Amino acid sequence: MAEEKEYIISGVLCDDHTDLHEGEVVLRFNHWKALRRVFRSWVEHTTKLEVTLKAFRYQRSLAQNNFYWGVVIPTIRAFEKERTGITPSPRQIHAFNLVHVLGDEPKVETVLGKEVITLSIKSSSSMNTKEFKEFIEAIQSYFDELGCYIPDPVPKTNNHLTDFIGVKDT
Repeated sequence: MAEEKEYIISGVLCDDHTDLHEGEVVLRFNHWKALRRVFRSWVEHTTKLEVTLKAFRYQRSLAQNNFYWGVVIPTIRAFEKERTGITPSPRQIHAFNLVHVLGDEPKVETVLGKEVITLSIKSSSSMNTKEFKEFIEAIQSYFDELGCYIPDPVPKTNNHLTDFIGVKDT
């Protein structure tokens, strides 16, 4: 039996292939040669497949997430400690950014008979790369006005705090 592995591969649907009949489409995979090798290994073992198709969506990247939680949040926490002597938690800073930087309005609603606080905007974890970049830029602008410099992400790194040692305020 073949190894139980899962492969995720992207591609595009198109209807401009010369030998297609009216209404037919073809799925063109990126990296199809690698996929062909996987298929060949599975055919040798007569493996049944489960295929799931979904529209491709860019999600915020791991580097963006690392930058936010590993650079932006600690920078704001350190700034606030310097300014007031109080160090808010990372979750408190995140909530502040959603409410005061993005302008989300928390609402008290009754859910299952209990009052809960809800936010109406998209969560940062469901933002795509462009939306998350704009979120970071809004935070940088907001805190820059308060005198807190948050550096830009460092290209081609994982954007951990250690990637920013030696970065100077310009």
